[in-house]
Amino acid sequence: MASYYGVTTDSVSTLFSSLGSSSRSRMSQSGVNAQLYGQYAAIKSGSYYKLSKAYYGKQDIADGSKTKTEQKTSDLNLKNTKAASDDLKESTQKLLTKGSDSVFLKTEMKQTDGSTKYDYNRDRILESVENFMKDYNELVDTVKDSKSTKILTPAASMTNLTKEMETQLKDIGISLSKENHLVMNQDSFSKANVTNIKSLFQGAGSYGYQIQSKAFSIGVATQNEIDKNVIYTGKGITQSYREPQFDTFF
Repeated sequence: MASYYGVTTDSVSTLFSSLGSSSRSRMSQSGVNAQLYGQYAAIKSGSYYKLSKAYYGKQDIADGSKTKTEQKTSDLNLKNTKAASDDLKESTQKLLTKGSDSVFLKTEMKQTDGSTKYDYNRDRILESVENFMKDYNELVDTVKDSKSTKILTPAASMTNLTKEMETQLKDIGISLSKENHLVMNQDSFSKANVTNIKSLFQGAGSYGYQIQSKAFSIGVATQNEIDKNVIYTGKGITQSYREPQFDTFF
């Protein structure tokens, strides 16, 4: 007598036979039992599981569900976008900072004739603006592969803002490429009026302030997408979600 996880073929036979009714013919009952025996044998051999897995796998593809490779690519893009938005917030903050830590603070600078006077540290300003541009361009590159309108909307707002400020940026030696990248002409930048550079990157409502705000919005939207990603486990589908954590702005 065969046994499967404590269930014998005799007990299964008894169980299946109880499904019949007295009104059915013996031939009909025999057909039902044969069908149920076939299902039992398929479950026992594992072929039922394989068939079900193959069927629902095809259904997932037909329904537009993501493959594992697509999901991994999406997850990686979200992580890269979140990291890029954080980097841009940080590099913009260095330009926005006022007081003794400001990159636009005048310090005692040695002149070519050997004398000293209080002036802007142009090398420090150049480095800070270049870092800002690098992080801006990286965020533009990562966000363009996003499939979420909640991420793409603030990203489009950010690039549109830059286009609106194109003339002011050109005045300090920064142009906009066809890929929406910021490009610097260092010679033009070195000759630009520092007051004009400072007005672009400091103060509420400045270009720098608004870009940081857009980067913040992109970061929040991206984190929400990361948190809402569906996690498939052996017990079924679970939903992972946390309330978004808002950083202190400034």
